[in-house]
Amino acid sequence: MGRRSDPIEEFEGRVHLERVPMVDGDYDAGGAYWGGGSNPVYCAWDDAGHEHYLGARDLDAAKRQFPATILFDRGGDRDAVVRGIARIMWGEAWAGHAEEHGCQHLGGMEITSAMPEIPVAAFEEAEEIAGAIEKENGKTMDEILAEASAADGYDPDPDDFGGDLALMYMGTGSSWFDNHEKFPLKVPYGETSSDLRFYADEHCENESDKIPCKNCGVYAEPGEKCSNCGKVVREPARPRGAVQKMKSRKKVARKRARKR
Repeated sequence: MGRRSDPIEEFEGRVHLERVPMVDGDYDAGGAYWGGGSNPVYCAWDDAGHEHYLGARDLDAAKRQFPATILFDRGGDRDAVVRGIARIMWGEAWAGHAEEHGCQHLGGMEITSAMPEIPVAAFEEAEEIAGAIEKENGKTMDEILAEASAADGYDPDPDDFGGDLALMYMGTGSSWFDNHEKFPLKVPYGETSSDLRFYADEHCENESDKIPCKNCGVYAEPGEKCSNCGKVVREPARPRGAVQKMKSRKKVARKRARKR
């Protein structure tokens, strides 16, 4: 029943996704029988020839069955805009993590070239931001890009456009209009999700038993000098009450040992 599906992990590049037309509710145009399930059947394919069939209530539900890092071909440049937003949002979260934990020195480096691969969580957040911008302007991202193109007189790079939208969203002071012609555009204000920062903290490969420096907060191995202030990083002292309780327990244990 149905057709053979290739594993999603084998897909390459952009993915096309559309609903499979049915004949009499049970057969596709090629004659394959699908059994008349309650959900429509969708087919995903890439330019390398991979195909994957799945059932879902609608197109968005079908897309959610794929990893967020897969770029769907929606007939426009929206995916590249979302990638640009994700790139900047993840870079901001990673820079904050690296600065506090001291796991990577980013001085003089382009953060987006030094940071780890953009995680799925960043793509999910970028998708929400793109949707908020579309809602604020009452237009699709493709329509917004078309206005940017008309203002400049040439087609903008969607990834760069998305990156500048992220900077505007975070209120950094940087804007698409710093280097491009103005056109009507509303970008709601927000900030980097704490989820992205937690993700950076949890998935840093350079983290081991580092603890924060009491003097400046930058992370380092216990007993080593802090890379920021030069102070030796010490293990936090036990609370005085805890030390007193331990001494009392040892004293009681010694008394019991003498009685024996």
